[in-house]
Amino acid sequence: KRLERIVLEERGLDELVRALAASIGGAVVVLDAHGQTLAQRAFRRPLPERALEGVREAALSRATRASGGGNAGESFEFAPDHPDIAGRSLVLGVSTRGHGVPQAWLLAVRDSGGLGDFERLILQGAVTVVALEMMRQRAMRDTERRLAGDVLAEALGTADGGGPALSERELASRLQPFGIGGRATVLVFACPDPLALEAELDGFMSDAGVDALVAAHRGLLCAVVDASEAEPDPIALAAQAREALAAAGPAPRAAASRVGSTGALRHSFHEARCALEAARMHNGSAPEVASHRDLGAFHLLLAVQDEEALALYCESVLGPIEDGGGGYGDELVRSLEAFIEHNGQWEKAARELFCHRHTLRYRIRRVEELTGRDLKSARDRIEFWLALRARELVA
Repeated sequence: KRLERIVLEERGLDELVRALAASIGGAVVVLDAHGQTLAQRAFRRPLPERALEGVREAALSRATRASGGGNAGESFEFAPDHPDIAGRSLVLGVSTRGHGVPQAWLLAVRDSGGLGDFERLILQGAVTVVALEMMRQRAMRDTERRLAGDVLAEALGTADGGGPALSERELASRLQPFGIGGRATVLVFACPDPLALEAELDGFMSDAGVDALVAAHRGLLCAVVDASEAEPDPIALAAQAREALAAAGPAPRAAASRVGSTGALRHSFHEARCALEAARMHNGSAPEVASHRDLGAFHLLLAVQDEEALALYCESVLGPIEDGGGGYGDELVRSLEAFIEHNGQWEKAARELFCHRHTLRYRIRRVEELTGRDLKSARDRIEFWLALRARELVA
């Protein structure tokens, strides 16, 4: 009942482990599914690190065998055989789904003497309580991430209605809980699954002592980093974050904006995103972290502050495709973009679109018919490319 009360009062996993250690008169450790320590508390006698390492290896070995289908009936409760804790310790799997491979491990080691029936009963109940606390924390983190995503979407002016959804005062109020003041930089990372890496990037920022709003937005993993007090080096910070993210998979492409006013956050985001796009065109010579120095022709588009003018330009170039393509206008625009991005190479563009090159040839002819332009003309291709990029800025 004491442990359940700790969960209900939201006092956290550390307090839960402390109470459990006092109840059994020994050391208690909670490990995550990867063997990392989530919480640890000793009663009077510290737990030897070499014994803890032995428990990690044994737990991960059991989880690996079970997830691979081997030893399916193997119990996730076991008594460690390390000589430093043998005879006075127990490990139990903690599952937040109620079945399958544990998402955490609970290790208990009495300071002296073996674990009696009373201690074992406490530990069996503690497994459920620890699972509930982990589920509570996960739900809280998920809520925070959803909130961060909503705030970022509003800050960047992508709410229904087109233009910026928040005034500067409203924006400052929304960013304040994330520790972001009047100045910030925006980092963006291109990775296959941005949502899957939100927690890793958020953890990196926390470990680095940096206040940041981390969320996925428009297919990119983004971080709005506070620069109101200590102004960071955006490129160096993005490089460090990229290295941390690479531990979870392939190193993502990265870009950073210059430090600017949070009132111009939308411009900072587009500067970083356009730098990322421009660097992608460098054909293998792109820097590790793209920046405003790599913008090239994007400088021209970003310098145009009048969104109505950009929208009018897009409409004049791409409007005939979208309006005259029937239900296939979007497909024609996508085909045009792939064709231009691959420098007119039919095979590569067709592979990206998952269509036959003859299908792509038909679509490009249709684009030329609708617009009266010739994609063999360098001037027309440049105008198409600028219109496609401008379309992204006003989307």
